[in-house]
Amino acid sequence: MVKVLTLLGYYTVSVATVAEGMVKLDGQHFAIIDMNLPDGVGTHILERIRAENRPIRVAIMSGSADEAIVEEAKRFAPELILSKPINLAAVLTWVEGTR
Repeated sequence: MVKVLTLLGYYTVSVATVAEGMVKLDGQHFAIIDMNLPDGVGTHILERIRAENRPIRVAIMSGSADEAIVEEAKRFAPELILSKPINLAAVLTWVEGTR
């Protein structure tokens, strides 16, 4: 996904953990957050974005069968919820709304 978005002219920042995501939150227009990361759930990143009133549009994605993770994320009002495998057309339509 990072490669596709970069090819389309978007500046992308890829992270692999919740901790890295927290450190690299800096002026993004949108964030695509995986709910299952090696050091925790992406909900922590989404919660921080909302708590700090950052003007970031957020999509969450999950390949987990655990609906509780997605339900928890819904509390923080993501603009898009994606299931894996990801529908790239849906992501691109959503991202285009940020330009």
